[in-house]
Amino acid sequence: MGTVAGINEPGWKLVIRSNDHPPPHAHVFFGGRTCRVLIGKPRVAPPALYPWASPKRTTMTAKECVEAVRLVSTHQAAVLAEWERFHGPLE
Repeated sequence: MGTVAGINEPGWKLVIRSNDHPPPHAHVFFGGRTCRVLIGKPRVAPPALYPWASPKRTTMTAKECVEAVRLVSTHQAAVLAEWERFHGPLE
């Protein structure tokens, strides 16, 4: 498991799991709650939210999920680099 370096947002943590599955996504943690966010591809903005079928997979509030997506989007290059470190290049 790798915590994405360079994220300086108090209380927030972005994690890529080494044994995870496609599509490329980050696990975002805040205040004991979690949300999964698609990373997207190089030079392509991440989608709005991870398309899980079950809302039980997300424990964050809607407002926190929006912030999680913003963090992944803002730090997309670092998040993609961490995903590729474990799972290989996307392109």
